[in-house]
Amino acid sequence: MKICIPTLDDRGLESRISNHFGSAQYLTLINTEGGELATVRNLECRHQLHSCHHLDSLTSLGVEALVCVGVGRRAFSALQEAGIEVLRTGHETVGDILAELEAGAVQPLTAREACGGRHARGHGAGAGRSDGACRHEPGNRRGGEEPHSGPSKERSHFERR
Repeated sequence: MKICIPTLDDRGLESRISNHFGSAQYLTLINTEGGELATVRNLECRHQLHSCHHLDSLTSLGVEALVCVGVGRRAFSALQEAGIEVLRTGHETVGDILAELEAGAVQPLTAREACGGRHARGHGAGAGRSDGACRHEPGNRRGGEEPHSGPSKERSHFERR
């Protein structure tokens, strides 16, 4: 299976996952059958929020599954319609995510967990979080990503309750 992880950098197994799928500068590709790992620069990304359109890139690369922190509802629907399974992780590096995949611990993202995309006005269902915030909002992101508007929350939606 060919899996894509949206990443912030090109450092192989040490690459850090992008908290905001729509702004990922790189796409790290893993072929689980052959064990190959490759990272490609995301040429569809234009350094502006909501300006990246990954679906064409993912389909042309033969991606069958996307492992991410979360995605917006429109992206989730488009990925599902294209036959790309969306999986969620709470890990930060490609190496940790690969170990999680090998252990069979990666779970599918559900439509309820997808972000509503209304950052300035709240998130409605809030990516499945009871406090209404997405992981990629300021205060929820890991180092290296630019913040965007929206309320700051401290908890991750992957936090065990």
